[in-house]
Amino acid sequence: MPKKKDTHVFSTENSYMFYWPSGVLNKPIVIVEKPTSIDKNKILFHFSLGTSSESEYVKKSEILAVGDNVDGTIEVKGWSGKYRILNKKLFAQYLEKGVFELKKKP
Repeated sequence: MPKKKDTHVFSTENSYMFYWPSGVLNKPIVIVEKPTSIDKNKILFHFSLGTSSESEYVKKSEILAVGDNVDGTIEVKGWSGKYRILNKKLFAQYLEKGVFELKKKP
């Protein structure tokens, strides 16, 4: 029997983690934010970064993780809450590049 694929239903009520190649900070960062709107293949986010207000469309396939304090298994250093990974390949790629760090278990 084929393995059932975990299909996430995107919602403006959830917080999502995505990579943003920041021109403002001159370094790439990961943002966690609730979306403003959701289209068929992309999500619009608005967020503040220091004194700047930014907006970005992100492809659904490029969302790294969703905030999930019930079933989430990942905790990111410097952030609160738990996350469930949606794109394992991209998540691992940015983790390896040092864009963010996981919290160490006590």
